Amino acid sequence: MVRIGTLRHRIRLQENRLDSVSRNEIGGKVDNWIDVATVWGEVQELRGREYLASREFHAEITARIFIRYRPGLEPLRWRAVHDESGRTYDIHHVIDRAGRRRTLELLVSLVT
Repeated sequence: MVRIGTLRHRIRLQENRLDSVSRNEIGGKVDNWIDVATVWGEVQELRGREYLASREFHAEITARIFIRYRPGLEPLRWRAVHDESGRTYDIHHVIDRAGRRRTLELLVSLVT
């Protein structure tokens, strides 16, 4: 259970609106991220790693974000933006640990 006092970070929840597809100047698909809500949350950085892929170094930071329960969050269609740090996280899993619809745990990775 998360204590309400620990929810001290401002988190913007954004949804990728798949119904309105935009194209860039060369015809490629552009994601349409729309701010849906601003909520209080707790961001906990879990680990970081660097890896080599396609001859380039990439960094991955995995974190979890706790927020009050909110229905309708779907992994891969939503992302979270931490206002203080400016970091954007892709949401991979949405977990209601106790099953009581009080808090959600979002398992996320940093967008690079």
